[in-house]
Amino acid sequence: MTISNVQGNSNNAVSTNGTVLTCTYPSTVTAGNNLIAYYTGGINTTVAFSSVGDTWVTIATFYDSTIGQVIAIGYAENVTSGGPTKTVTATQGTGSVFRGLLIEEWAGLASSGSLDTNTAGRHNAASGTPTDASMTLAGAGELIVGCVIIDGSNTGFTQGSGFTLGQVDNGNFFESEYQILAGSGPIATSWVASPTHDTGTLSAAFKAASGGPPPVNSLYIPEIVAAPAWAVGN
Repeated sequence: MTISNVQGNSNNAVSTNGTVLTCTYPSTVTAGNNLIAYYTGGINTTVAFSSVGDTWVTIATFYDSTIGQVIAIGYAENVTSGGPTKTVTATQGTGSVFRGLLIEEWAGLASSGSLDTNTAGRHNAASGTPTDASMTLAGAGELIVGCVIIDGSNTGFTQGSGFTLGQVDNGNFFESEYQILAGSGPIATSWVASPTHDTGTLSAAFKAASGGPPPVNSLYIPEIVAAPAWAVGN
């Protein structure tokens, strides 16, 4: 099954202090697909994700002490439809301003055990090509995702070579990107910045759904021919 980005959205609360931020998908989510969310908040804190009927895992959180923002990635597998729309909630352990939430729906990912690996997050001093740590993958055909928090402005800031821009929070200068990698890596998420700014980055890799067995009519079933009577018992 082919991995595909179905839909996404973003929301922010730049100047409102709080612990809870929500974001809703524009269209009905397809039952059985996977959801990925990216979050930033202006304090060193824990981050948890939730949506009705689904089980979420926060992969990792990274606090960039230079920028003063935490970033986190979470995911939910084999989700319920939640029609007509589904809302994702991100909850911080401690309240802050400068909060942002990016959400994406993905088809074609493994319905269980989809996470392959992730980075721990890193701070990048002002650079024209900020890059996260490299990830070694279990196999080919995986979904590579990453998020970046930008110190100052995201003007002139774009996705890295080979990547596609995902969701953007222009209030907090927070963005996501992705790539469906044909090979098996290793690979690192990267960005292009002009002018340059300090950034914080975090990345993860997800496995594709297995192709499953071939259709019955494509299976080779050898013909069984009975032995001649004279050969039986010899």
